[in-house]
Amino acid sequence: MDIEVDLILLHPYDIIWWAKGGVLKGESPARIAFLKDIIETSDLNGLNPIDKWWILNGAGCSGKYYLFYFGEETPTQWKFELPAFMIKSEIEVGSQFKVDVIDTWNMTISPVEGVFEITEKDRYSHMSGNRPYVELPGRPNMAIRVTRIG
Repeated sequence: MDIEVDLILLHPYDIIWWAKGGVLKGESPARIAFLKDIIETSDLNGLNPIDKWWILNGAGCSGKYYLFYFGEETPTQWKFELPAFMIKSEIEVGSQFKVDVIDTWNMTISPVEGVFEITEKDRYSHMSGNRPYVELPGRPNMAIRVTRIG
């Protein structure tokens, strides 16, 4: 298997794309376009870490837009819990959010039906009591997009 992959990815003149540029191969252009579309439709100027010390898989804009990537993890559900900052909370009880499940490998986005409403909050997180969990397919390369409504 490794030999086949190496033969596909190796350039005949030993050019390494990520080091010197060049032509993308395989599904790379489509995957980059998929990620670019997700970022551009966020209405943000790029993605920033939500909390670079505690939430290593989250980016976006606190209180408005969150993108959580699970990588090789294969969760079957995600607890709807948005990070809060002890000094200032940008999300009030009653705030509503919509959620999308993103399959980065198959390049699909599946909206989760209904609204997630913040019913509880403390110094560290905002929780949805009406819908505490988002169901996931238990595959790697999944992500969650949480967008504030209104």
